[in-house]
Amino acid sequence: MKSKPVNEEDIINAFRRGDIIIFPTDTSFGIGCIISNTGSIKRMYKIKGRPEGKPSTILVSSVEMAREYAIFDNRALLLAKRFWPGPLTLVLSSGNLAPNFIKGEGGTLGIREPDHDLLKTIIDKIGEPILGPSANFSGDNAPYNLGAIDKKLIGMVDYVIEEKCGGQQNSTIIDLTNNKMSLVRKGPIDIKDIKGVLRSVSSIN
Repeated sequence: MKSKPVNEEDIINAFRRGDIIIFPTDTSFGIGCIISNTGSIKRMYKIKGRPEGKPSTILVSSVEMAREYAIFDNRALLLAKRFWPGPLTLVLSSGNLAPNFIKGEGGTLGIREPDHDLLKTIIDKIGEPILGPSANFSGDNAPYNLGAIDKKLIGMVDYVIEEKCGGQQNSTIIDLTNNKMSLVRKGPIDIKDIKGVLRSVSSIN
């Protein structure tokens, strides 16, 4: 780690340079970079020991930004408006702006708006999403406080934003592709609540 950014402007400039940064979210600490820099993405994957081509969630500052990178049907819009910002990741068909390198099988994309004011402000001012898997080596547990982040990982990144996380559990992940809804990972938002919201648009989709 070179140093830690001392203010918001430093953080924004670091992301724009393509630096790899460990940052807090409303769930666990994340590690990432801007999604337009393929070289930075490859470096981040190498640092984590994550296989190239394995998809990662992107973090956005608003539903409007999310719709530039993924295709939202009525179900996705309703869930985003109900649970965002918050710990719900939606797996959707990706749009043209999303780099192929971060897409999942069939051109899918995980996307989320975190409930973390500093992070959302940074993403908004950068003007594009950031890649945001958890700040751990592949296969290790997600860290929910700074002390839980592997020191070797910290030594391999450019910056660490030393702010508190907002949660103690990774986000719920829902796959809405192929006109279906499936639970990929349990999390803070219960599947019953999600199904309850979706029932209101079941006649449309």
